[in-house]
Amino acid sequence: MGRSFESLVGTPIYELVPGEHKAQVKTDLWNLIENTPSSVVENYVMSPTGEERLFEWRNQVHLDDAGNVYEIQSSGRDITESRKAEKELIAARVEAEKSNQAKSEFLANMSHELRTPLNAIIGFSEILSGENYDFFPKEKRLEYAQDITESGRFLLNLINDILDTAKIEAGKVILYKETFSLNELVDRCCNMIDVRASELDLIIENEIPDDLPWLIADKTRIQQVLGNLYSNSLKFTDAGGRVKTSAGVDKFGRIFVTVSDTGIGISEEYLDLVFDKFGQVNSSYARNHDGTGLGLSLVKLLIEAHDGIVKLESTPAK
Repeated sequence: MGRSFESLVGTPIYELVPGEHKAQVKTDLWNLIENTPSSVVENYVMSPTGEERLFEWRNQVHLDDAGNVYEIQSSGRDITESRKAEKELIAARVEAEKSNQAKSEFLANMSHELRTPLNAIIGFSEILSGENYDFFPKEKRLEYAQDITESGRFLLNLINDILDTAKIEAGKVILYKETFSLNELVDRCCNMIDVRASELDLIIENEIPDDLPWLIADKTRIQQVLGNLYSNSLKFTDAGGRVKTSAGVDKFGRIFVTVSDTGIGISEEYLDLVFDKFGQVNSSYARNHDGTGLGLSLVKLLIEAHDGIVKLESTPAK
């Protein structure tokens, strides 16, 4: 316990125990005397430097011929470090199990995401290359060709997300920084999603001030970040909702951008999962929507590659 023999002689054991644990030590001792001839208990001891150390105590009651307690022998060993290591191992195992489960769900979602457009490409290609090609009107053939093109682009974007994630994690992403207007970039991104937003009956709002300082960053990557955020908002916002972009400068002179929506929202206990690799808040629900869960994790990786920070605030149904 880090104390000398002389300093311990005549000192009640619970006087060496931190205040909040004294009552438990007294209870353990009286239970030992009154109920059991021996016990193994754990409790804390205060070191001379004021550090709380966890000890395992093995206690033995000795009785005289009349059956009266005349002595308690105890041996204690410091288990602070071993218990800490044990907790770390348990936490690591839990984390590994969570990671394995997330990867399994990711692979299940990935197979679903890949199979759907691939089936479309194969199916429409077979129609266009089949014997009955001439029987289809030109408009129908163009529609099939458009479906093939869109499915191919979806697959390409999906594979690009996977490759980008792998490159960033391997530290091989290269940022090509330039100075540009964030307002103009947001305008361009909003125009790109405007048709899709109209189809979903969603309102797109850009409230970035005209006098916002220009940004020094990789313009293509920031556009990719905004695109992923908009895609997520469009996916989980019901008809009649809004997706709004705002920005400003904080007290440290850093530019911040906020993408907010009136979507389904997320419960507090799931907030930490949103930016996890392979993570989806609700697999069964998310599977009803396109996506593998890589979009937002890629947002986090790209922003952190810029020495930036990503934060999420959400409330269910808001």
